[in-house]
Amino acid sequence: MPTEARTLGGLCADRPRRFPSHRAGTRANMSPQAMGEFVDELEELGYVVRRPDPTDRRAKLITLTSKGQACIAAGIATIDGIEQQLTARLGERGHAQLRSLLAKLLEDG
Repeated sequence: MPTEARTLGGLCADRPRRFPSHRAGTRANMSPQAMGEFVDELEELGYVVRRPDPTDRRAKLITLTSKGQACIAAGIATIDGIEQQLTARLGERGHAQLRSLLAKLLEDG
C-alpha cells in the first residue's frame, strides 16, 4: 500500500491540508477512477472528508480529518524511529550513503 500511504501523506503536505482530488491522483500516478475509489475508501474509514470547492463548482476538496492527521503523525513517528535506528547502527555517514543508494535505485525505476 505504498501508493496509498504516499497519497494520504500528500494530503498533509499542502496547506490548508486540502486540494482537488484530480491533483492528488496526478501526484500518486493514479487514474482518476482509481483515485476516486481510493478516496471513497479513505472517506469510509474516516481519514478524509470531501467538500465542495468554493472556487470551482465541478471540483471537490479532500480534507484530512483528525483521524487522518493522527495517522500521518503516527507514520512520521515510525519513520523517525527507523531513521534513528539506522543512524545508531550505521553512523551519520553510513546512513547518508544508504539514503543516497536507495534514492538511486528509485530513480532507476
